[in-house]
Amino acid sequence: MEENNEKVNLEETADAVCFAKKYKPVASKLKPMLGTLLEKFRIIREIMGDPLKDLPRLPEYLPEFTPKERYMAERKEKLDLEHMSNFL
Repeated sequence: MEENNEKVNLEETADAVCFAKKYKPVASKLKPMLGTLLEKFRIIREIMGDPLKDLPRLPEYLPEFTPKERYMAERKEKLDLEHMSNFL
């Protein structure tokens, strides 16, 4: 009789433990370590020359509006009405 009672009690406590365990975020599981980074793992940035040199220049003034597949004249008019002030 006692064995059956012990099994039932163990099963009940196991269920209670499974449902009572609180979620622990990964950030609280990590433990930072103090130390120095080895030289072979350091990032060395060597930017040679001007990276912006080959980029095309943008026009200072936008060309006139031409309707396309997605941005049609109706949509442009609606946007212009909603933003009467100097938007962008």
